[in-house]
Amino acid sequence: MGGYEGHRGWVNYLAVDPDFQRRGFGSRMMAAIEVALRKRQVEPERVERMINGIVRQLESSGEAEIQSSIIGEYVMEALRGVDPVAYVRFASVYRDFREAADFQEVLGEIAREDSDGGSPQRTQDKR
Repeated sequence: MGGYEGHRGWVNYLAVDPDFQRRGFGSRMMAAIEVALRKRQVEPERVERMINGIVRQLESSGEAEIQSSIIGEYVMEALRGVDPVAYVRFASVYRDFREAADFQEVLGEIAREDSDGGSPQRTQDKR
C-alpha cells in the first residue's frame, strides 16, 4: 500500500481538527489498515477504491468535524467488504478485544452474513 501517500493526506486532512493535527491520527489509522491487510491477497486497486470510498463518505457527511469513532466504523465497514480476515484484525484492535468470545461474536456475524447473503449486522462497540 506504499503508493497511497496522497490518500493518506486526504484522510488526515478530513479526519483531524487543526488543533489536533501533527499528532499522527491519519498515519496511525492508515498504519492500522496496512496491518489489517498485511499478507492478504487484496489487489491494490481494490484498496484504493476502499480508501476513496471512505474519503467520499467523510466528504459527503457535510460535517466540519468528524469523530474518530465514526471514521473507525467507516474503516471497519469498508474492510468487511474487502476482506473478512482484515476486518477481524482491524476490529480486534479497534474494539479492543480482550477474550476469545469477542472474536467468536464477530466471526459469528460474518458467518450469519455469509449464510444470509445479506448486509452486515452492526454490533455495539465495546469501548
